[in-house]
Amino acid sequence: MTDIRTHLVAGRLTAALVGLVGVLLAFPMLALPTHAILQKPPYAADPDASPFRLSVWSWGHVADTTGNTDGQIDVGSPTGLFIFVVALAVGLAGVVAYAFRPGTDGRILGVAGLAWAGSHVVGGLGHRLGDTLSGLFDDGDQLVVQTLPAGYLEVASAALLVVSLGLLVLRPLVALVRSAVVRAGALARRLSARGETSDAAGTTEPATPRVGIATIRDVPGGPEVRAAGRREHAGTGVGFSDDPAADPDRFRPPR
Repeated sequence: MTDIRTHLVAGRLTAALVGLVGVLLAFPMLALPTHAILQKPPYAADPDASPFRLSVWSWGHVADTTGNTDGQIDVGSPTGLFIFVVALAVGLAGVVAYAFRPGTDGRILGVAGLAWAGSHVVGGLGHRLGDTLSGLFDDGDQLVVQTLPAGYLEVASAALLVVSLGLLVLRPLVALVRSAVVRAGALARRLSARGETSDAAGTTEPATPRVGIATIRDVPGGPEVRAAGRREHAGTGVGFSDDPAADPDRFRPPR
């Protein structure tokens, strides 16, 4: 049997394991409520009466779970449940793609899958924390929000999914920041050099360079004369001039 580690992309084991555990911790939330809204004592005039209890699932299901009632409140959300299942499945697929698909394709699929799963888990957690911190259920209403075991799993799942996403994008993000710093430094050096050139010239505009055209000077006469002329005028056969009056037809300003 082939060892599964031989197909694992090098350097991706840690992020893949963190993301896998984060997705698996979210599966109990499919069946279990994450928090409940409870009535504070005294519960009712009847001492045998059970306290009011409204259980809430992260994907949108709300049900009355008081215990001695017929459960008059039972609001389901089949669409929310379906989307949550798909999000977790996509998260698992993203972990597998990231772990076993080399190159950019595996990294992109991993980020997309974990981001979708993480958005649903973190979104449910944010909704629960918002209800708790907003004071919607305060002392005057005699209600309190209680976190259930699945709610603690929700916190752990959200934290692990965020960490795994950070590990997935850490290397590309560092490379992007490093490239931006190098480009910014090169741009700053060019601007500084341009400013120094302008200050030296006494003007805010850089001076236009003057470019001359090479001129070939031929020595008149026969072969003997030209040979003697070459010895006499050694080093003057080709010359450069930036004086337009010296050779107006051959000098052109730069374009």
